Amino acid sequence: MNQQPLNLRRFVLLLFPMLAICFALWWSLSGWLASPALSASEWLLAWWLPDSFHLLQQKGATGLVFSTLGELNGQLMSAQAARNYLAFEFNTQILSFSLPFFCALTFAAPGNFSLEHLLEGLAALYAVFVISVAILALKTLMVGLGPQNVVESQGSLFLNINTVALLYQVCTLILPILIPVLIWVAQKRHLLAPHFNRIYNPS
Repeated sequence: MNQQPLNLRRFVLLLFPMLAICFALWWSLSGWLASPALSASEWLLAWWLPDSFHLLQQKGATGLVFSTLGELNGQLMSAQAARNYLAFEFNTQILSFSLPFFCALTFAAPGNFSLEHLLEGLAALYAVFVISVAILALKTLMVGLGPQNVVESQGSLFLNINTVALLYQVCTLILPILIPVLIWVAQKRHLLAPHFNRIYNPS
């Protein structure tokens, strides 16, 4: 059976309450959502930064990235010598809001809801979330310790201050908004096609 084109007026009217509901749930569950991502990102960072990364810990929706360095009398040194670990906080919510945003887009299309599409989209977004958490932790560690003690000490051509800065901008400013929209459009392309055809062929 052919599905009717998406009713854009109805979609827009439903989108705003769905955004409010989904983001309220996300706010209350953001710590729980961050936990698996931090665990997976810890493995990535241990592989990526063996000389400067120690571990990731969680405090609600906040991540704590621990370095292998400590501080004693204002001097950086190994954590063993300093008898402490330097740690820096970062907020995972600036990345995970892509999840409720995609849910709101999906639920705002009544009559066209697909649980399969919802789960596929959330799985793809969570994979991006995990990688983005690792990038955010890397950037936080680099700012806290200085690039010479993080990326430049690894001896990797890929790890340098410009690459990390670019990845950070992409992961925090572009992907959380762009990826949910692209996934939703790809999933609903058959329902949106008539509207695009009308735009390109107004006659």
